[in-house]
Amino acid sequence: MSTMFSAAAISSASAMSTAEGSTSGDVTIESSVIEANANPRSGGGIDLFQTGTGRIPTLTVRESTLRNNEGGSGGAVSTLGGRVVIETSQLTGNTATDTGGAIR
Repeated sequence: MSTMFSAAAISSASAMSTAEGSTSGDVTIESSVIEANANPRSGGGIDLFQTGTGRIPTLTVRESTLRNNEGGSGGAVSTLGGRVVIETSQLTGNTATDTGGAIR
């Protein structure tokens, strides 16, 4: 199962999380802007982790911008057990209070 988000402007606390019903499989974000999100525990923009099925999801970010997100671990992206592929994208101004300014 895959989910694709395209031409989206995502700006809300904890923009996407595999645990919050967005998907239980791979995620592709294309031609999108993810900005000004905050999550004190994990990824500010995207929080990706292994599902209960043991399947390791893949996050692909293509031709997108992740900016000014703040997370506890991984300002833009936090992953625990997932794979991240970033193609032709910009990650700027992301900060973390613990580890991984842009990606953890």
